[in-house]
Amino acid sequence: MMDNYSLKDGILEIYTRPDTYDRIKFRSEDKAYVQGKYSWRVFVPEMGTGDMSSIGCFLYSDDQHELDFEIGYGKETVRNSLNATDDELVVYITSQGNPHHQLKTTIKRNQWYNLDIDLELSGGKYIATWYINGNSVTSRELDFGPDETKFYVFVSVENLTFMGDHIPAQRNYAQFDYMEYQYN
Repeated sequence: MMDNYSLKDGILEIYTRPDTYDRIKFRSEDKAYVQGKYSWRVFVPEMGTGDMSSIGCFLYSDDQHELDFEIGYGKETVRNSLNATDDELVVYITSQGNPHHQLKTTIKRNQWYNLDIDLELSGGKYIATWYINGNSVTSRELDFGPDETKFYVFVSVENLTFMGDHIPAQRNYAQFDYMEYQYN
């Protein structure tokens, strides 16, 4: 059995194999995370043209309480709607439910990025704000707060059907330098 990851000089590299539906994830030990700022530093590589492969940095409690960054080549229809250039990948920024919220944008390939999700409290409910390299991209008031929902913190590289037009033809990977959490 392959491990699909390596750790070298403090950098975690996760990869998926071609012609598979590999879903490699690492998460925090405890489902204990609440309001605060979540920060990931991730290297976003080239990725295969049209490959259904995704780099994930996300908070997860259950399928209706998930906040994420998902980065990949993207389906051609999505790339066209975003006017993505050859050197860009698609980023899905999503609240999976309560309420559902999604924004799609693009970033350049072969670069390190700082991705943040800031969860503030207002009236006992979370307000989620997603940042790329310190720039606020989108924000959404959620229908739940820390009394109802605590999170695991994840990083992943997964071969997911919504992120491209065909099963991956190559090995796709991401590198993760760190994940930080600051309670507020």
